[in-house]
Amino acid sequence: MNREQLLELLKTFIAAFIIAFVINLLRIAFFENRDFASLLAFSREERMINNLRQNMSRYQTQSNTTYNETVVNKPSINKSENKNIIEIPLEQPLCFNNLSANDILDLRNRSINTSPIFSDMNYKPSTDVFSIRDYKPWISIEGALHFSKRKGTERTEGPSRDSIGILNPELLYYISISENEDAESADFKTLYKDFDFKPYRVTYNPATNTITAYIKNEHKDGNYQPLFLSDSNAHDLGYNYAIMDTSKNIGFYTDSPYKDSTLKSDIQKTTGYYMVGSACKVEGGCNNYAPYWQYYNFLFIRRFPASFNIKLWKTRPRNSEQKADINFSMVFE
Repeated sequence: MNREQLLELLKTFIAAFIIAFVINLLRIAFFENRDFASLLAFSREERMINNLRQNMSRYQTQSNTTYNETVVNKPSINKSENKNIIEIPLEQPLCFNNLSANDILDLRNRSINTSPIFSDMNYKPSTDVFSIRDYKPWISIEGALHFSKRKGTERTEGPSRDSIGILNPELLYYISISENEDAESADFKTLYKDFDFKPYRVTYNPATNTITAYIKNEHKDGNYQPLFLSDSNAHDLGYNYAIMDTSKNIGFYTDSPYKDSTLKSDIQKTTGYYMVGSACKVEGGCNNYAPYWQYYNFLFIRRFPASFNIKLWKTRPRNSEQKADINFSMVFE
């Protein structure tokens, strides 16, 4: 076959392709009542969408790689997780000492307005939850962990213990830990030392409507030191009833007055709030969490790993089997 014949064959092939393409457009226009311009625009839009999807897929892969390489302690992340799981940015604790009540409530409002979960709600801080006063100190994380070794205002120096809850509304429950002042004569001599049980990762799964806080503890042995679950965020956001429906390696004290009405055994009302109290033993008192008579919120970890899930409702449910308005889980690694 010479060059002229080859060119003629190529022209015939191109002409046939163009004719077939035009016939296909005419067929679509006839059946779907579209003109050529809209069809061509549709093709361009479809290509743009496909390109966007490919770019997003590449970006997702790069983002996941960057996250896995840079996250603190490189925590293990289940790669089979629902791809729609939302990572919640975790605000670090701040020192609230000598701030006005309005300053703290402004920080609280800002944390709600930037929340991936609660930003759409018509939020106003509950006066039942925030009974704080201007310019009062707050017990610090270090002051709580080393309470017996610090005196007076030393117990309020540094980031405030309860700021982790106020600045992170997604923590519907957070752990408030304090050294027993009489630890040497108590059964809790080992304690958790300097560990403050602050989550390193918080996620939200829209499919199950579950917030999960992940906590990595370097002390791998279990410990019967009581850990208190502060429920002020649940209370403030209108989740008034809760029950721990599932748990692993989590215990409650069976010799307490609440042994038959713990958060695990029965539906409890959320009642946590902030007020001026004397627990810090600083002259004039401090803004702090209350009430600590919520003994049904005290638990302990038998061994690691451990976990639990809490179902929460805004109005009292018929029973514990009723679907929750939201779920909150903690995972202790």
